[in-house]
Amino acid sequence: MGCGRGASGSTFANAHLVCLVIRHDETQSLQCLMIVTDIKEQKCEEQAALLLAATQERERLARDLHDAASQSLWAALVIAEALPRL
Repeated sequence: MGCGRGASGSTFANAHLVCLVIRHDETQSLQCLMIVTDIKEQKCEEQAALLLAATQERERLARDLHDAASQSLWAALVIAEALPRL
């Protein structure tokens, strides 16, 4: 996972940054309000959810493949038993 780096070398990979710039008409001055939110826990939860979804999909595919193979074997057995009677 990549990391964003600030000018001082600090890491922002697990932070959400919001900057609000306010211009005062009378003084023509600018003010900047920065809000930094730590989202490390949120990112970990998202990764865990993705891992769970991938695991569940693999399990579903394995069940489907097993069912398909079982059905094919059953059909072959039924055909093999019916052939001598023909």
